[in-house]
Amino acid sequence: MNKHEAEQKLEQALKQAFSGLPLRRAPGTLEARVVSELQRRAALPWWRVSFANWPVGARVAFVLICAALVAATILGGASAYLAEAVVYLRGPGRVARCRASLFDSPRSSPMNAIMSSTRIFG
Repeated sequence: MNKHEAEQKLEQALKQAFSGLPLRRAPGTLEARVVSELQRRAALPWWRVSFANWPVGARVAFVLICAALVAATILGGASAYLAEAVVYLRGPGRVARCRASLFDSPRSSPMNAIMSSTRIFG
């Protein structure tokens, strides 16, 4: 007996077993609950439904904004890396001064204290 014959035999056995069972009725409130849930979902605003159901303009704008954020993150990281490489090439004594000057704003006084008290490169 091959696999196909075994599956057919199992299918016939299950069909006979299930055909003898009585049909079950759904609860009386099920239909009302299903219809009310469908109506609730149909009334949702477009931004609360699946992304595939958004208007085309909104999907395009969302993808473009996400791409711009990813590009800005990548470029920001690359520019920070390149800026540090350039500063490092100037010499070890200048690196600490340049790093400290990056944080010379009134908002970053704790960072200034840390950077000025620790000499990382000389």
